[in-house]
Amino acid sequence: MTKETKILIVGDLCLQDRTANADLDTLIQSHEECIPFIKHADYSIVNLECSVITSISPIPIIKAGPNLKCSNKILEFIKSLGFNACSLANNHFADYGDIGVKESIALLEKSGLDYVGAGLNIQEARRILYKEINNKKYAIINACEHEFTIATDTTAGANPLNPIQQYYKIQEEINN
Repeated sequence: MTKETKILIVGDLCLQDRTANADLDTLIQSHEECIPFIKHADYSIVNLECSVITSISPIPIIKAGPNLKCSNKILEFIKSLGFNACSLANNHFADYGDIGVKESIALLEKSGLDYVGAGLNIQEARRILYKEINNKKYAIINACEHEFTIATDTTAGANPLNPIQQYYKIQEEINN
C-alpha cells in the first residue's frame, strides 16, 4: 500500500504595511499556529503575490491598482514556516517589470525554494515544476489571467492562462 501524499497549496502572501517592518522572529511567532499544518504536508506551496525587490528605488509598471513588492525577508519567512515552493503566476508578481521578475527569480533560486508560474520569457514562465514526492512524480502547472504581468516572447512575467494549451500539456503529462 502506498503512502497518501499530502500537498498543501496556500493563497496570497505579501509582506506589506505593518508586517513589512516586523522582524523575522515576530513574524514567525505570529504565524506559529500555521506551522504544524504546513510541515504536516509532504510538499507545500504558497502563492507569492509580489515582487521580491532589494534595489533601493525600483520602478513600478504602469497599471490599474497597487504595485506590490517586499524585501527578501519574505523568502526567509516562507522557508521558516516550512513551505517548499512558491507559485508566481498572479496579477502582482511582475509589478516591477522585467527587473523585478529577474531579481525575484534570482533570489528564489538562491534561497533554495522551488517556484513555478513565471520566468524571464514566456517559454520559462510555462515551465512545469516536476517533483517526486513519496515515490510518485508530480507535474505542477501554475497560470493566471491575462492582466498586466504576463510574460511574452521578449518580456519577463507570469504564465498566462491558456486552457486549451494547458489541457494538452496535462494530457501529455498523463500519458508520460
